Amino acid sequence: MPVIKTESADVGWTRTYFDTTPTMSSYIIALVIADYVNITRYTETGIPVSVWAWEEQIHAFEYAVDMAVQQVDIFTRAWGIPYTLPKLDHVAIPNFYFSGMENWGVVLYRDTRISYEPGIDTPYQAQRSNSLVSHEVAHQWFGDIVTCEWWDHTWLNEGITSFVEFIGTNHTEPDWHVFEQIFQWSVLYPAMNADSTGNSHPIVYSVGTTSNEILAAFDILAYQKGACLTQMMIDFLTKDTFNSGISQYIKDHNHDNVVSDDLFEALTEADSGKTNLNVKLIMDTWILQMGYPVVSVSRDVDDPSLVHTDQKHFMLDPYDEPTNKYGDMGYKWYVMLTYTHGSEREFENPGRTWQNRGPVSIQLNGATADDWFLFNIHQAGYYRVKYENENWNKLAAQLVEDHKVIPVRSRAALISDSFTLSDGLQLDELAAWKLTEYLDQEKDFIPWRTTTDNLRRSKTMLRRTTAYGYYEKYMSHQISPLYNDLGWDFTLDDLLNYLNRIIGINLACSHGHSDCVDECKRQYTHWMNTGNNSMIRDDTKAVVYCISIRYGGEAEWQFAMDMFESKTTPEDDRSYLQTSMACTNIPWLVSRYIEYSMAANWATLGITNARRYSPIGIPIAWSFALDNFEELFEMYGDAAYQTMWDFSDDMNTVRDKNEFEMFARAHSDMSENAASNFYDALHKIDLNIMWMDRNYQALYLWFQEMTKDMTSY
Repeated sequence: MPVIKTESADVGWTRTYFDTTPTMSSYIIALVIADYVNITRYTETGIPVSVWAWEEQIHAFEYAVDMAVQQVDIFTRAWGIPYTLPKLDHVAIPNFYFSGMENWGVVLYRDTRISYEPGIDTPYQAQRSNSLVSHEVAHQWFGDIVTCEWWDHTWLNEGITSFVEFIGTNHTEPDWHVFEQIFQWSVLYPAMNADSTGNSHPIVYSVGTTSNEILAAFDILAYQKGACLTQMMIDFLTKDTFNSGISQYIKDHNHDNVVSDDLFEALTEADSGKTNLNVKLIMDTWILQMGYPVVSVSRDVDDPSLVHTDQKHFMLDPYDEPTNKYGDMGYKWYVMLTYTHGSEREFENPGRTWQNRGPVSIQLNGATADDWFLFNIHQAGYYRVKYENENWNKLAAQLVEDHKVIPVRSRAALISDSFTLSDGLQLDELAAWKLTEYLDQEKDFIPWRTTTDNLRRSKTMLRRTTAYGYYEKYMSHQISPLYNDLGWDFTLDDLLNYLNRIIGINLACSHGHSDCVDECKRQYTHWMNTGNNSMIRDDTKAVVYCISIRYGGEAEWQFAMDMFESKTTPEDDRSYLQTSMACTNIPWLVSRYIEYSMAANWATLGITNARRYSPIGIPIAWSFALDNFEELFEMYGDAAYQTMWDFSDDMNTVRDKNEFEMFARAHSDMSENAASNFYDALHKIDLNIMWMDRNYQALYLWFQEMTKDMTSY
């Protein structure tokens, strides 16, 4: 609270009186004593908003306070509820444990998370600063004015705020298009990935009273899934109805505690006389059970304008089972289906039908047998969509013909859904890859980022096969237009160009694009010749070091080793070098690297890096681990077993499985925990073999056909 008076006390002391603190939750009280200076801005209603930091650092926080003051005004206007304290301070603290903490009226941050200096820091640092400040300012309403009754309902604090932060960022930096380009990557897909295993949990569940139990409630589901469910409610209620309900929710529970039913009651009341939805009935199926559905859509065999939909709990591992630790509602959901088709192309006002926890058939008015159809428009719903191959192919053809017909979020959704379904053995991987054929025309960030995040399974499964060369040539070709457009010139970057440039460089270089490889080698050679690596940007060091060593020889590798061992090399550089030395394509250097890691007592990391990053590393690392396991076990205990089990990520043949089992039989005295992890790893190998049986031949032929007339880059 503000100072109301100061007076002299004993010699050398001053007594300061602060205004009375309003009623608040005890966990958001903070006192800060520091020799700090401040920058202050004022809201439209005259409330001072300040950032506090060391004097020599204060200039780096001007952006943060400029964003914060705007966001207070934005959120005040959004809900018609003013910020209720007489000031709002933001305090930058070195090595603060959390990224940010929403103490009411005095928000605490780790200083490096909200600092931003234009011309020095990257645009991505500006985005990180803006989004975190927006998150903590939003908490002044969601979490501070209104606080969840207990941590069972953490999502009311963190999930809603994790969505609202995008509102603040979108208004302060509209050119970033954060809802269109960032939300799926940073919020939706991480939540769905975490929520697609049997070890997930509902976002509302009984949380104990120990610190470990409470901290565990602040996880990806409370934040990201909570944000996704907030987005979904806005979609089926409309933004105006949602904002009206939220405003009433805050007014009704001002300075009070809430549970999820309080929110749903306010939203139901706001929708009264409109669509008259029972929000609690709908949302209980989303908050009281883990997971989410995959909605299957198939065309009627007789009527091409009729489609049939159903739903099923999506599990990434088709043999997984939900834990019985939590309750469920039969793993059925109320799903608002949104849809359009090729003759209609209505994305702003798409068709809408509720799927009431089971199948529903939908008439697509005007659709013909030649039309594609598309569900979950803009991926506003928290579910995946599975089509029949015919419709996947029609959507792929539309993307090639004119990809902009389909909005950017839906393009990303097609890529994410298809690859994820194929990873879960529910769809042929070829269907997913056909959707990437248009990517040489794609300039938007989110489809490329989604593709990048979904390459790992295919790349890992193919890397020891004859199809890999075709795959690499295909990817080099597809990324080439984006790479050529953006290159390596980072001057005057905006956020989306910056993010795309990083993707272009990483994908082009890692798939052997000759110009990209040459530029990496040029920068690395300059470092070798001059001893100065300032030419190599921090955000490209990982790729420059790795690619230069992969396409170099002993001299490049030895230089990296010398720099790694030098006491003058910064710790971040040493970390990059430690990983990048594993990228070598020379067998005896891979062996030297692993042997060095053994002598230096980081062998589990050395073996793992060689397996992951060297094109020839898997057999060399496996053989070394087999030959030296007794020593590894003596050094690392059960962690040595986990290093062996991690090879299951790459093993996809019967021979791999036999060798894996042979090793386990030779060590049948392993601990119970190691044995449990072995069976999990063995199951992963079985899934990989199934993936290969289902997909390899078709992918081999497709990549071969696609690349036969492609120019090598």
